[in-house]
Amino acid sequence: MKLVVTGASGFIGSVLCSRLLQKGHTLTLLTRSAPRDPATLTRLGQALLELDRPAEAEASFRSALAADAEPVQALVGLSSLALSRNRMEEAEQFAQSAVAADAKSVEALVALGLARMRQPGKLLQAKEAFQAALTGEPESLHYQARAWLALVHAAQDDPESALQEAKAAAESQPKSALARGNLSLAHF
Repeated sequence: MKLVVTGASGFIGSVLCSRLLQKGHTLTLLTRSAPRDPATLTRLGQALLELDRPAEAEASFRSALAADAEPVQALVGLSSLALSRNRMEEAEQFAQSAVAADAKSVEALVALGLARMRQPGKLLQAKEAFQAALTGEPESLHYQARAWLALVHAAQDDPESALQEAKAAAESQPKSALARGNLSLAHF
């Protein structure tokens, strides 16, 4: 459905836009001015990344980075963008910077694990990042680390550990496509 959202750069508007985009709606955004708040810029960047508008997403993440004293989310967004462009070393650098800014951020540690997992010879380092994410915050995102750990265990030919992590991820977040998909893979 095509929708017009007023106040899209505000807190409520940006959250609303993100949810509407996730449901597949096409949006036209109306704002008084360009957003300046780092959190809003980061959410906008994430929404633009979901819309496959990487240049605009990058500009939004970089604006958030420039305006934020604690740039973890913007760095994770830039790492995701680099991953989508198959720039693994760049993705790893952004993720490392995010971890340096907040060593307990599950999102930063998962981004680091993903960047390393897609590089030859770095599977063990990816596993370490995912394991570190299991001690991070927020706990509600631990299922992501477990789901990716399941794939690492499968790649290391350890089906029992793969199944154990996949089950834990699926039990934690039964509606997560990532967790359910990895559980299906672990059964093979």
